[in-house]
Amino acid sequence: MLDMHATLAQIPQVVQAVQAHLGMRSLVFLQGDLGSGKTTFVQHFCKGLNAPLATSPTFSLLHTYKTPELCIYHYDFYLKGFEELHALGVLENLEQGGVHFIEWGDLPLLSWLKSCGFSPLILSLERQDEACHYKLMHG
Repeated sequence: MLDMHATLAQIPQVVQAVQAHLGMRSLVFLQGDLGSGKTTFVQHFCKGLNAPLATSPTFSLLHTYKTPELCIYHYDFYLKGFEELHALGVLENLEQGGVHFIEWGDLPLLSWLKSCGFSPLILSLERQDEACHYKLMHG
C-alpha cells in the first residue's frame, strides 16, 4: 500500500500519503520500537489538520483531538492486554467516527477487531539513522 523513507522534515509528505488511505472511521495500528516516532507521526497528522498538539497518551491510555471535520483518537495500549482493555470499556470507543491511532496494539486485539468487521491498517515505523522507514499495510 505504502512504503516510504522520510526524514523528520519530510513527515508531512508521509502523513499526506497515509491520509489517502483513510476514511471517516479508520483504525491505524502504529508499530515500532520505543522511540521510532509513533507519537511524532500523530503530532504531524494533527498539525496537518489544525488539531491541538498531540502528546503521548502513555499514562492516560487515550487522548482525543478534535477538528471541525474529524476527531482523532490516540491510544497507548502498552502492557495492556485485550481482556483488560475490554473490561475498561476502551474498545467500545473504537466504534466512534474518526481516525483511531493505536500504539502498542497486540495480535489478539487485531484479530478481535477483524472479527467484529473492522478493517484496521498497520503503519510500521523503523528508525534508520536520520530517517524513518514507514510501511502501511492492511491488518
